[in-house]
Amino acid sequence: MITAPVLPLLIPFLLIFTRISSTLLLLPSFSLVTGSLRIKLLLSAMAAFLLTPIYIRGDLVSVASGHLLFMFESELLLGFACGLSGRLVISGLHMGGQLIGQVSGITLSEFTLADETTTTIHGRLLVLIGISSFLVMGGHRQVVQALLDSFQFVSPGAILPATPLADLLRDTGGLAFQLSVRITAPILLAMLTALIAVAMLNRTLPQLNIMAIGHNLNALLLFVVLLFSVGGIAWVFQDQMVVALEHMQQVLRNAATT
Repeated sequence: MITAPVLPLLIPFLLIFTRISSTLLLLPSFSLVTGSLRIKLLLSAMAAFLLTPIYIRGDLVSVASGHLLFMFESELLLGFACGLSGRLVISGLHMGGQLIGQVSGITLSEFTLADETTTTIHGRLLVLIGISSFLVMGGHRQVVQALLDSFQFVSPGAILPATPLADLLRDTGGLAFQLSVRITAPILLAMLTALIAVAMLNRTLPQLNIMAIGHNLNALLLFVVLLFSVGGIAWVFQDQMVVALEHMQQVLRNAATT
């Protein structure tokens, strides 16, 4: 049986753990190793252990069990909204890779990652480029800072309406679509220009049978364009991710003040 002096520590710990764990569980796992779920839960418990002394509240002991259940549900929904927002932005890279593969005619076989998500070779390449550049530029510190700021704007146990969270997911989905378009537009334009040039050359000089090597030309052009687009992909993903984090902070700030 849990004694009364432990409850002022246990309840804030569980509230913080619920928000952080639900956020991390929805974020994609970028490694191909197993056990990422246990690692995320361990990181959530460590973060909750460090933050619990800041948010100790003696009035939580007298809260009714029904209201306490609503508090945990609110923390769970808030964590899901934050984690799903990050997942939506990264899904823009997968969408861009799928578009590139379809337009270039080099749609390779799909494979499943450790978190049971399915992606293509081009989508995986774009994700690795975006995430690696984001980490090199200090993006992981921005993500941690945004997660910590969420506790400053919305204290553990505060009950938020579902409307701001739905607006957050809607706006983040728009950012993911913008990310996909900004990354793939130059590559798709180059592929379309090459396709038109090959068609015109084949129409002008049909004896060359240029269409026979069209597939190889597409593969070579795609490799060259991707090689010169690495810097742009990293910059665009960094820009969209920062916008998504700032928008999430603004939504939580406005929701806490209303």
